[in-house]
Amino acid sequence: MLKYRRIFFAFSGFLVAASIASLILFGLNFGIDFTGGSLLEIKTDGEQIAIENILESEKNLNLGDVRVQRTEEGSFLIRMRDVSQEEYEKILEILKASDAASTDNGIETGIKELRFESIGPVIGSELKQKAVWQIFLVVAGITLYIAFAFRKVSKLKEKSKISWKFGISALVALIHDVTITTGVFAILGKFLKVEIDSSFVAAILLVLGYSVNDTIVVFDRIRENLIHHKYSLNLEHIINSSIRQTLMRSINTSLTVLLVLFSLLIFGSASIFYFTLALTIGIAVGTYSSIFIASALLYEWEK
Repeated sequence: MLKYRRIFFAFSGFLVAASIASLILFGLNFGIDFTGGSLLEIKTDGEQIAIENILESEKNLNLGDVRVQRTEEGSFLIRMRDVSQEEYEKILEILKASDAASTDNGIETGIKELRFESIGPVIGSELKQKAVWQIFLVVAGITLYIAFAFRKVSKLKEKSKISWKFGISALVALIHDVTITTGVFAILGKFLKVEIDSSFVAAILLVLGYSVNDTIVVFDRIRENLIHHKYSLNLEHIINSSIRQTLMRSINTSLTVLLVLFSLLIFGSASIFYFTLALTIGIAVGTYSSIFIASALLYEWEK
C-alpha cells in the first residue's frame, strides 16, 4: 500500500485544493440558522403565483432580498429578513389575496401555511460561533485522546514521539475529510442554492466521529504490531501488514453504512436529503483517508 502513497497524496491534495478554492471563491451559503431571518413554508392548490415579485413589490414592508425555493413536495420555502408577528400576518394576507385574484371565482384561496420560523441575527451569529467551537473542541479532544492512548508505543524507541505523530496524523485526516465535504457544499450552495444549517454541523460532527473510529482501527493494529515486534521489523512492512489485516473490515463496515445512506438518499424525505448527502460524502472520504492517508502520513513522518 505504502508504495503508492505519492499517488494517494497527490489525489487527496487535488481534492483538498479544489475544496479550499471553492470555499474561497463561493463561500458557504448559510441558512437562517446562522444568518438570522424568517422562513415561511406555504402550499398553494391553485396556479403558481410569482411570490418573489409580489413580496418585493410591497415597499411598505421593506423585506429586501426575498428568496423562494420550491420543494419536492410542491410547497414553497420563502426566506426573508427577520419579520415581526404583524409583518408575518401582513405577508400571509398579501399572498392569500394574490392567490385569490388568480383564481376564476376570485374568492377561494388555496394558500396553506405549513410552518413559520424566525431567528434573530444575534442568535444566528451566536449559533455560528458555537458550531465552530464544537468542531474545534471535538478535533482537539480526538488528537489528545489518540496521543494518550498510544503513549506506550513511544517507550519502545528512545526519544520517539510517535504517539503524538499518531494523534496529529489522525488530525490531518480529519481536516482532509471536513474540508472536502464542506467544499462540495460550497459548490452546491453556489449552483443549487443549498444552504448550510445546524443539521450540516451535526453531519460534520458525525463524520468526525466515524472517521476517527476508522482511523483508530488501523492505528491500533499498527500499535499492536509495533509492540509485538518491538521495531525489529521494517516500519513499512509493519504498516503495510496492519493495513492488509484491517482493510476488509474497514471497507465492509463503511459499505454497510453507505448502503443505508444511499437508501435514505433515494427513498428518504427531502427534508433530510442534504444531511444524508453530507454524511455520505464524509464517510466515503473518511474511509479513504483512514486507510490510505493517515497511515502513509505516519510512515513519512516517522521515517
